Amino acid sequence: MGYSKSKKAIRRVELYLQQLVIAEGKIEFPSDDPATLSYRIREGSTASKGYVSEGEPYLGYAKIVSRFRIHTRTGFVSCELRDELSQPEGLGYVSIPDVSDTLGVIGATIKHRAPLLLFPDANIHTVVYDKLVLWGEKQGYRIDADEESVRVERT
Repeated sequence: MGYSKSKKAIRRVELYLQQLVIAEGKIEFPSDDPATLSYRIREGSTASKGYVSEGEPYLGYAKIVSRFRIHTRTGFVSCELRDELSQPEGLGYVSIPDVSDTLGVIGATIKHRAPLLLFPDANIHTVVYDKLVLWGEKQGYRIDADEESVRVERT
């Protein structure tokens, strides 16, 4: 089966493509169906090549497949830079879209136990920041929240 060349294929995974464009290292996306997600990410990037003449963001999306190795793992998709020179273990992070509330952030942090988690759909207005910080201090995490995202880092 070949990749779709429509903009619908791009829009389906645009959130992931946007994160890959700005990523500076390894990034992981949790998924119930990692094979489908990795296929759709590659499909979206490949479809973007047909719209490069329209400029950004398609130009950035089109470079993703050549910039990253996209692997499926149990429960997540791992995207590693191709030209990365022996990056030390633990510098990558897990990005978890579609989680925007306090309990969702706590649950995902417990589930993934990653050293660094980024919640692009959560922000200072969608979480109860004081409760999240209190929980983080007890569990050994530092919580940073701003207008754009919530970041959870193991201390």
